[in-house]
Amino acid sequence: MRMFPSANLPVARVDWASNLRRRGWRVERTPALALGLESLVVAGLEELASQARAQGQGGRAARLLDAVAFVRSQDAGEGGELTRREWEVARLVARGHSNRRIAHELVVSER
Repeated sequence: MRMFPSANLPVARVDWASNLRRRGWRVERTPALALGLESLVVAGLEELASQARAQGQGGRAARLLDAVAFVRSQDAGEGGELTRREWEVARLVARGHSNRRIAHELVVSER
């Protein structure tokens, strides 16, 4: 897994799935890909997750991962570092907490 300057855990998880795909693994149903996309939503990056899912319809993980890479490249110069709140979410995701538990801990509604 490669490291990102902003320590963007959701993107790292999707990149991990992409690396598995390049090595010949079938990643359509790997937990890494599913967790990466779910983590994007939890981290407030719903638009990126939606765009990636839209490009990857039909069970084609390669298209999905390529879409994530494309969208990331388009936003690369705008995001900067994570906010304090995004760090909180990333920390809870890294600990394996569910959306419900993260929402409870951060006192927000679950999506």
